[in-house]
Amino acid sequence: MRMSIVFVKPDLVVLYDRLRAREPAEYQYWLHSPETFQARRQEDIRLAVGEAGCTIAMLVPAGLSRTQTDQYDPNPRERIEVREWHLTATSPARSRQVEFLTVVRPYRLTDAAPPPPELTEIEGGYLLTAATAAGRAVMLLPAADEVALAAGGLTARGAIAVEVRDPEGETLEAVTVPTPAPQPAEL
Repeated sequence: MRMSIVFVKPDLVVLYDRLRAREPAEYQYWLHSPETFQARRQEDIRLAVGEAGCTIAMLVPAGLSRTQTDQYDPNPRERIEVREWHLTATSPARSRQVEFLTVVRPYRLTDAAPPPPELTEIEGGYLLTAATAAGRAVMLLPAADEVALAAGGLTARGAIAVEVRDPEGETLEAVTVPTPAPQPAEL
């Protein structure tokens, strides 16, 4: 199991999980909120809480089924009145491994929602580009340990490469994020 979070301040959060089980399994991805999710498609989920908005794009895997409820299993005691909404995205098929790639975009509701990210599958992983407050973020996300990636003007080996560029394409920041060590999973 490898779980990575990349936060490009102030308005881009990328969650990239590579999961593996001993036997073929169904995988679920859970989101929670005090308000209901507006889930048009898995790449277009929206949320508004107070003055804040958020767009969520579940980019990988394709074909997720989604359910949403404000119920608990088991329900809390009757005196507890706070309810939360739970969005569950379930993998399309049982498998020994799965990748989840989700992009979360917080914004003020008085502003326009950010444009959707662009994902390109490349040999050995993914190239993700997304608009940011500074211009544009470009990321290489490896699908396996030690894989060499090259795309979008970036290169990386077994790591997540991130570059933030201004509107003219000049590099403002660049960082390589090592993928975390595998965590044991007892699925």
